Amino acid sequence: MSNTVSDTKRIAFVVAPLTGDELQATRRDAAIVYSILTDPQLGMCHKSKSKLIHECSNRDNFQSELTSVLKDWDSQTQLIIYFSGHGEVANKNKYCLKIGETKYPFSNLISELEIAGVNRAIIILDTCHSGAAIGIKKDGSSLISEEVPQGIAIIASSKQTQLSYELQDGSADFSRDVEKEMRFAISQREPNTILCYI
Repeated sequence: MSNTVSDTKRIAFVVAPLTGDELQATRRDAAIVYSILTDPQLGMCHKSKSKLIHECSNRDNFQSELTSVLKDWDSQTQLIIYFSGHGEVANKNKYCLKIGETKYPFSNLISELEIAGVNRAIIILDTCHSGAAIGIKKDGSSLISEEVPQGIAIIASSKQTQLSYELQDGSADFSRDVEKEMRFAISQREPNTILCYI
């Protein structure tokens, strides 16, 4: 499905949290994805309303930045969230994004989107165990969670039980593939149209 550029409303929220020395690719990958998403010929996200957060230090900082993006949200706007960093399954099978030394429950993110009236979103998680964001059955297998509202898609770099990896060139394996596929898909679209990602 394509729309004309003038009809499009899309905002990017791209986050590379503080990760310590163990992850080197988050800043690079976030910057590349942000540049693709906000390029008027490529991702077509509204540049002045989109945010790139490098070295997000804690969950309060993340929440504050998210709140500013969601302020006065127009339900016709599509939100694209890209998070490159650590993720883990915490107590009682709750998936969390790790931001600095703090944990941010993924369910909080979904709640914030619902409260703001976001009904068109793509959430890209380049984190370990990110498949847990779609839900976990009692036996440990994944399912599409009832907590994820209709209209919100989640793209995970790994299964609930898997790790995500960085390559020797300093990029994350998953992010490199996302970048490549975004550029390919966008290059195939007709001039003056946008691509519906999902």
